[in-house]
Amino acid sequence: MDIRVVNPCPDEVAKIKAAGLAVVEVDPKAAFSKSVGPSTLMGVAILFGYNMGTNIPEDVVYKMLTAFYKNKDDLAKSDPGFTPMAKDFAGMQAQGINANPDIPVHPGLARFLKEHKAWNNQWKVAGTK
Repeated sequence: MDIRVVNPCPDEVAKIKAAGLAVVEVDPKAAFSKSVGPSTLMGVAILFGYNMGTNIPEDVVYKMLTAFYKNKDDLAKSDPGFTPMAKDFAGMQAQGINANPDIPVHPGLARFLKEHKAWNNQWKVAGTK
């Protein structure tokens, strides 16, 4: 089936971002087998995550995130779905938190984001007041 993609206009992008969602650029050649119109598509990222319970120690989560970060390029080579994460690992974590700002952040993730200058002081760390 032939389809045409219509990107959101700047006002629509602003509304999407104001709602706390991330607007990302997508290469249509990586998503479709034939032209769908624009050379770059604008889309809302679907942020999948692995949520750790607070029963998992801070150091364990921090070490896992550090290992993922260190190997982000290899992850993207093994599966192109990891490419956005490889491009902006800490930023993608922040986007996930911004999409769910009322959910407290695991202390290990908070530590990682603070270390990478991606922490927002308005976020809450799980287990703290």
